[in-house]
Amino acid sequence: MQSVLSSNKGSLMNIEDQLSLYKAFHFHHKNVEIHMVCIPLIAFTLVVLLSDFKVSEYPYLNLGTLLSLSYGAYYIALHKVVGSIASVGIAFFVVSSKWLYENFESSTVAKVAGTVHVLGWLAQFYGHAVYEKRRPALIDNLLQPVVLAPYFVVFECLFSMGYFKELEHKMGVTAKKMKDADLKAAREKST
Repeated sequence: MQSVLSSNKGSLMNIEDQLSLYKAFHFHHKNVEIHMVCIPLIAFTLVVLLSDFKVSEYPYLNLGTLLSLSYGAYYIALHKVVGSIASVGIAFFVVSSKWLYENFESSTVAKVAGTVHVLGWLAQFYGHAVYEKRRPALIDNLLQPVVLAPYFVVFECLFSMGYFKELEHKMGVTAKKMKDADLKAAREKST
């Protein structure tokens, strides 16, 4: 049975809906801190791992770049300013990936990136189990949290610097309602 949260996807093109849905799974500050560290590592290592799969002879045309372009385009469509900021980080991932493969053995790059990638995921699962005491968002819907997680980190950084306070407040209120409804539905299901 789907949870209230997984059935409430909101508008895919509405930043408040998307951030609220993701926030509904991330309230405990220690879990958010784990995500703030691990999500960029996971995103970077995913680009690194996919960058070894070339789709043409052009040096930057690989699966990592294609994924990065799609993320950047979606983020800009959701919010032009923040999407542009996120895209700079994404571009850094692409350029860094190319540099790694040019300066180290491919197998070494892949082993290190793969290890960091897996450890990042394990740390996030730990954060959800220990601090949130509930499942991560990706259990209900794999695609949405995987795409939104890096963007959520960018917004959390901007919120911590005092930007977009109204959006942060609306997101928090909506996310709390979503979380409460989800917990209520889970309790009712178990009785």
